[in-house]
Amino acid sequence: MPKLPPGCELIETMRVMPDGDIPLWPAHYQRLECSATALGFPFDRTALTEVKTKIVIEAERTPQRCRLTLNGDGQLAFTMMPLSSTPEPVRIRICESPIVRSPEMRFLDAFKVSIRDHYDRAFAERGTADDVLLLNEAEEVTECTIYNIYIENKAGIFTPPVQCGLLPGIERTRLIEAGWATEQTLSISDVTSASQLYVSNAVRGCLRASLT
Repeated sequence: MPKLPPGCELIETMRVMPDGDIPLWPAHYQRLECSATALGFPFDRTALTEVKTKIVIEAERTPQRCRLTLNGDGQLAFTMMPLSSTPEPVRIRICESPIVRSPEMRFLDAFKVSIRDHYDRAFAERGTADDVLLLNEAEEVTECTIYNIYIENKAGIFTPPVQCGLLPGIERTRLIEAGWATEQTLSISDVTSASQLYVSNAVRGCLRASLT
């Protein structure tokens, strides 16, 4: 396993309902545990259960966005903030150049970690758009900086496979397992010619999107 950058943390970003329910908690729990095992982070199930209890206690009267982190010492922490509504369609801008990643950084693509420099740089160039659609070195579509991406055409609804270099989002996994979307390598032309675009993440769910 490549050496992790200093300060690297695992992240789970979740939607917390007013009654304290976390709709996709089992999937978040499983991904965090699997990621911790893969990266060699200590993982304490009892401590995570205690943190979840604290999250439920802090639930407000409106939906919240919760950011849960696990560092290399096994320490858990979380922050919560009110969740604002998201207008549809989500406006997407295609990045101007492919994202070039070193082998060490490419290894981390499959994990939700705090090392997000390439996401932050792309997001900063979004202009009037809400998010930016990223491409890999082969100019294949991967994901947006906040969302996973889907296209709809006459053959169905498709989303890029993990092998293209993207985070397998919690909501993305749910939609694939439900049969709503299928993995398929996508090009820019697939996106621009699609009859409909969608984006998703665990906090916002699945939303209609459009290019800008």
